[in-house]
Amino acid sequence: MKNTRYFIVFLVIGVFCVFVDYNIYLLLLSLSLPLFLAKILSSTVSVSVNYLLNSKFNFNNSQKISPKFYLQYLLLYAVLILLNALINIGLIKITSNIKLSFWLAAIIAAFTNYIAVKLFFSNINQTNSRRW
Repeated sequence: MKNTRYFIVFLVIGVFCVFVDYNIYLLLLSLSLPLFLAKILSSTVSVSVNYLLNSKFNFNNSQKISPKFYLQYLLLYAVLILLNALINIGLIKITSNIKLSFWLAAIIAAFTNYIAVKLFFSNINQTNSRRW
């Protein structure tokens, strides 16, 4: 039951962050940024929002946000963002539809991101509990 709660909260936060990502992505595309750069930048903003929300509401890490852990989180997500951007570009080539490709890539990323983030925050909580 506890895992179900984590997943639901993660999913709600994730959906919100996907909308943040999507709107920034469309804005950057409207400013004529290349697809890949627009996706990387929009994802980076979305990941930062995701980190703040998940650390507060989902993974019991409400203490002061550590720059060290935030940097580790960004490095983790750098790999996930790159993978998502490549999937997005590949889907655009297959479907010729930027909006559909964005959403399909987001759905694929939701599951891998959940597992990666859950493991990341589990390690943070274990590290913090060892300090006491």
